[in-house]
Amino acid sequence: MSVAKRPLVLHPLVGSTLPSWISALRQYGGVDRIGLARATCISSFAVMGIPIRIYENLRYGRGIARERLDPPPVFIIGHWRSGTTNLHNHLLQDERFGCVSFLQCLIPTGFLSLDGLVRRFLKNRLPETRPMDQVPAGLSEPMSEDFALGSITDLTHYHSYYFPRSADHIFRRTILFDNVPPAQIEQWGKDYLQLLRKVAYAADGRRLLLKNPAHTGRIPHLLKLFPNAKFIHVIRNPLPVYASTCKLIEKFLDLFSLQKYDLDGVSAHVLDRYRLLMQRYLRDRELIPPGQLLEVRHEDMVANPMQVLERIYSDLKLPGFDEARPRMTEYVASLTNYQTNNYAFDPDTTRRVREACDFAFEEWGYTAP
Repeated sequence: MSVAKRPLVLHPLVGSTLPSWISALRQYGGVDRIGLARATCISSFAVMGIPIRIYENLRYGRGIARERLDPPPVFIIGHWRSGTTNLHNHLLQDERFGCVSFLQCLIPTGFLSLDGLVRRFLKNRLPETRPMDQVPAGLSEPMSEDFALGSITDLTHYHSYYFPRSADHIFRRTILFDNVPPAQIEQWGKDYLQLLRKVAYAADGRRLLLKNPAHTGRIPHLLKLFPNAKFIHVIRNPLPVYASTCKLIEKFLDLFSLQKYDLDGVSAHVLDRYRLLMQRYLRDRELIPPGQLLEVRHEDMVANPMQVLERIYSDLKLPGFDEARPRMTEYVASLTNYQTNNYAFDPDTTRRVREACDFAFEEWGYTAP
């Protein structure tokens, strides 16, 4: 009798460069016993990847440098679990867009050279869905590019899942850029541009559609890189966002943490970070020029997706909706039986979320479900 293969869970840092990995260890206090095996694996791959990175730079460097990222990216932003992935998947039915894939996040400095080899090795070894919901997971599935940045720089939010002792510091440092020297922010911009040029090169120069909740707090820095970029902010009732984000963090800590962690404090941290992120967004959205920002309700995307998609193309003056409409319509029909996570809220939870996020309930007109 054959034994079914267990899905392979790869740590997102296996594609790290050696300098970025050492910098993260120094910055965030190293690893504990629970993370030794994962850290050993990451270290080994960081060393073994050196010749691959050298080869990739020599082989593809000139072609990557020629990518102009014009037209500029379309950024999908919004708090985690607000429905950014859902909108991303709908818009990617337009074949004019390129995106960052799971494979590119896994080996950001080597995916051009190792694409075929990695696909063969990981075939039938990965989980079929993401750990926090039923969204399909695969090497070509779109991902947030902050996962890729985690292997290139220590200015990435996802390090908070790997080094939870410094989670609050990491949030403020990597999303809000609080107390980060200008030179480090400038270097982050260079690293980010290099990654996007490489992704665009792999996508034959198509316009990039990027979904990254961490960017919700980085608007001034994105506008400095891309003054004409378009932004779509997905909003959702803060109560299910809170519950789903708690579940996400607990799952990611279990899978990827390199340090001991305490789940008792997760809920309070989620509310604090929601407040900081959304207040920063409300402050900075005024910096986005007219015609470059559209706010979309997740609830509207669920109820009337094609209507919302058409409005996005119209309001942001994106070309090609009529050509993309058939694929989008087919995709919407394929989601008929998709089941979202459901949550029940006791009075105490509702009260705590309302108190912490009252400004968001008021700003976007939400009430407790």
